[in-house]
Amino acid sequence: MPSKTSYLSATTLFSKLSSDELTVIANRLKRKSFAAGELIFEQGHRGDAMFIIQSGRVRIYSQGEAGKELTLNVYGEGDFFGEFSLIDGEPRSASAEAIERTESLVLRNQDLIDILSHHPQIAVSLMRGLVARLRYTTEYAEDLAFLSVNGRVASRLLELMQRHGEPGDGGVKIGVPVTVPQLSRLAVAPPEIVQRILDFYELGGILMRDGDWLTVRDPVTLRERVEMYRRKQLT
Repeated sequence: MPSKTSYLSATTLFSKLSSDELTVIANRLKRKSFAAGELIFEQGHRGDAMFIIQSGRVRIYSQGEAGKELTLNVYGEGDFFGEFSLIDGEPRSASAEAIERTESLVLRNQDLIDILSHHPQIAVSLMRGLVARLRYTTEYAEDLAFLSVNGRVASRLLELMQRHGEPGDGGVKIGVPVTVPQLSRLAVAPPEIVQRILDFYELGGILMRDGDWLTVRDPVTLRERVEMYRRKQLT
């Protein structure tokens, strides 16, 4: 398994740190495992830690007063989550659940405070990483508010390709399994509609499916479709 510093350096929140700074943080990380279906933290509960995924997948979701869930993101190896409560110690704004068995590295709030008191220059790099996450959150909210169902599905497929893509002769394989229910939650769309859109993309040669594994055969067209849907929202 790669070292703790390897995971940190591949994480946007810490990617601008020097090797010495990464080592300082890595020495404070603790390993924690979660079973498939296990709740990692719950919306509204006070948090004091962030998590970096070494293996497995985690679903981030919010829950309305009526109990309806909205999936905000699905994270995999190398991704991080829970960073806002790490900084401010406020109640969690969303819940996190392990989709499958997940191994993670945990950084506690008090450890971060100790690190920054001795290495204040690390704070600048952390702010850059937080800004990148905020930009994503803003774009996701705009997609939900303004894009059609077709646009939301295309946008989520493009995002999955960009984050987990593995280029090959037949296109770009999305390196994590994607089920119709998962994609429907990400796109906030009925599963039957998502299924029809996937069928359409497969018939059109944009997408190839092998069970829950997706390969984007025509990344250029998928990207152009997302851009088209976003232009339409502005007109």
